[in-house]
Amino acid sequence: MDELLVYSNEKGEGLSIAYDNGSWAMGIKNWKPGSDITLMDTIERHLETDEIFVPVTGLSIIIIANKTGDTFSFTATKLENGHFYCIPKGVWHNAIMTRDAKICLIERPGTTPDNSEFISLDGCTAEELRNTAKEVI
Repeated sequence: MDELLVYSNEKGEGLSIAYDNGSWAMGIKNWKPGSDITLMDTIERHLETDEIFVPVTGLSIIIIANKTGDTFSFTATKLENGHFYCIPKGVWHNAIMTRDAKICLIERPGTTPDNSEFISLDGCTAEELRNTAKEVI
């Protein structure tokens, strides 16, 4: 019997993978404290997958971090509805979101901290990241 399957992440914070068919996984990313522009202090990269971000509601900004030695430079892109954004595997990034924001996320199944890397930024570098994001709001 064919049927329509419907998934959501209406009340949770952060990412919830809602669908995984073994070839690709789809989730819904909601705001969480660490994605707030006033608190953002971490970047990440995934070593085995590209990530596709499709904005659904609210304001979302993707930060891309270029790392040279111990120095970072940042670019910020405000996500627009009707577009999707691909972050290639290995690229340092994070998403800043407002409380009402939702992003549909598509990636390889099994993406976990075991095949990803995270960097906590020092105070000055985190402030530079946040200031870069404010430039596109």
